[in-house]
Amino acid sequence: AGGTTSPSLPIGGPEQEPHLLVAGRGLCVLWKPAGWASTFGGSSEDDSQEKLEAHSVGPGQRNLSQQDLTRSKSKSKDWATSLPSWIQEKFSNRPLAFDVQEQFGLVHRLDLQTSGPLLLALDYRTFYAAQLEFVARRVQKYYTCLCHGFVERRGRWRTLNEPLRVERSGGGPPRSVVSAGGRAARTDIFPAAHLSDTGDGSSHFSLLQVQLHTGRMHQIRAHLASI
Repeated sequence: AGGTTSPSLPIGGPEQEPHLLVAGRGLCVLWKPAGWASTFGGSSEDDSQEKLEAHSVGPGQRNLSQQDLTRSKSKSKDWATSLPSWIQEKFSNRPLAFDVQEQFGLVHRLDLQTSGPLLLALDYRTFYAAQLEFVARRVQKYYTCLCHGFVERRGRWRTLNEPLRVERSGGGPPRSVVSAGGRAARTDIFPAAHLSDTGDGSSHFSLLQVQLHTGRMHQIRAHLASI
């Protein structure tokens, strides 16, 4: 991975559109704006860690053919604001950009409404090497989020480690809930600031620094909702 920056790569751009923050020979850092889906034809949540733990790392079963691509585009009005669409436009000469099984080269994912950096691999060797770093949990993931309520500061960092279980009710989307029979999960939070509305002050908000040690679906939301 790594290497020198290539001037032909699309670096920079307005924040409302994806662009490269760092460009290497095999691995790039891609900026994902809020509202852009990390996946196409599936969940947009950051559950890639769970899938990495459940399946061995190996070659994808097939690439997305031009026929499949045309059919998929016609079925989804959201294709234009999906990262796979952007990746295939910018890296059309890279086979990995069309590989559905390997998430078009995206090493991990972010929620639809979450903005932040994502690792994008340009070749298979780099992709598998980067995924192994996530499997071994050598990658540190930090988030900044504004949430409703007053989160009390208890020392430097506070650990939330309630197990989480994915729940499906009716025809609604899946969500994670705290459950004794769920999978192990750990979230560290630090209240950086507290705010209140400009009215009577009855509505409180907390600006949190968050570190994820596991990658369960909706983990931050589920853990914060439990306190």
